[in-house]
Amino acid sequence: MGSLSDFYPMPALGDKLSDEEIAAVIANIQTLWTEEQRTRQRQATEAVRAQK
Repeated sequence: MGSLSDFYPMPALGDKLSDEEIAAVIANIQTLWTEEQRTRQRQATEAVRAQK
């Protein structure tokens, strides 16, 4: 697989994108997920929220 220096890490975008733009990027990525992946993410999100 090689060392981490062989790969190009994604640059941080926190100070470049608004919260709304970040949410739009995530929503777009989620359109590529299978129904099983969406279900697992929904369950994980609910579990984290239940801990608060």
